[in-house]
Amino acid sequence: MAFEAPLTVEVIDPDAARDSASEVTVTLKTTDGAAVDVRCVVSGALSQVPTQNADEWALEEGRFVGQIALQLGSSTSPDVVPITPDMPRNLIGGGRLEEEDEEVSIDDSLVTRVLNLTGKDRITANYRDAFRTDEKPIDLAAQGRLISNGQLACTDRDYDKPATQLHVGEKLLLMVTDADQDTSDERDAAEVEVTTEFGEKERVTLVETLVHSGVFTGSFTLQSNEKPTPGNLDPGDPVIECYFGDTVTVRYVDAAASTETGVLELTREIPVVIGTDGLVAAFSKTFNDEKLAVETKFHIAESYFELFKSHRDLSRSVE
Repeated sequence: MAFEAPLTVEVIDPDAARDSASEVTVTLKTTDGAAVDVRCVVSGALSQVPTQNADEWALEEGRFVGQIALQLGSSTSPDVVPITPDMPRNLIGGGRLEEEDEEVSIDDSLVTRVLNLTGKDRITANYRDAFRTDEKPIDLAAQGRLISNGQLACTDRDYDKPATQLHVGEKLLLMVTDADQDTSDERDAAEVEVTTEFGEKERVTLVETLVHSGVFTGSFTLQSNEKPTPGNLDPGDPVIECYFGDTVTVRYVDAAASTETGVLELTREIPVVIGTDGLVAAFSKTFNDEKLAVETKFHIAESYFELFKSHRDLSRSVE
């Protein structure tokens, strides 16, 4: 099942469909122990039957449909949460909000019940069929698991907009969004491979931003080296060696994806700029102290001289 869409449960039980207001309950439970009851109502939605006849057909066939939103979490996470703009709306049926032995009603326009799960969980749906031809009630079950296609991005310092070019001496900021990589109540990790045309090759680790966010980020300093040494990454001070005019390739392999092979490979290529555009600005400053004016001009000249020496150390020809 996809994380981005609500989990949909379908029950076919004609003897339970007495009228259009009939409903049944399906219990969802994860291997971690999170459990929630889902209301399944008579509905022809999500079927191939024309809309005007869908509900009548569903009542005749005994088709019940229920939906519930998914949330990354464990059995200890709250399953009644405030409705946010990112949550799916207009769910069919939905999670039951009635609480036993409580007189305070819950406003379903403000909060909703969700199913908490992680990438390692398997979900079991249980339905009690009380009326059967052999007069022996039976529990029917179906299973599924979470699968989410990962997303890879090289971003700016705010992890907001994609980066189109890199600068030596600055940071390479990476972000992977993959819900099924969240597998525990700790901040999990995702691995990404970084290579360059000049020969750098490192496997870097991105850390989950929150305990159950499914978003993994990491930043790595781009260090100038025309002949990088692959496999020498220091986790305490992660550095990617590259050079001016180089190209950095980032590769992430999603081992659990909804593709034909079950694997999704994502790559991003970002060029390293040859240099940066310099800016010259004219300004004037009046100093009341002549000594301060002389010292300031001297420091400015000294700064230009240090910049000149650093450019000579790069051994780049003038173009």
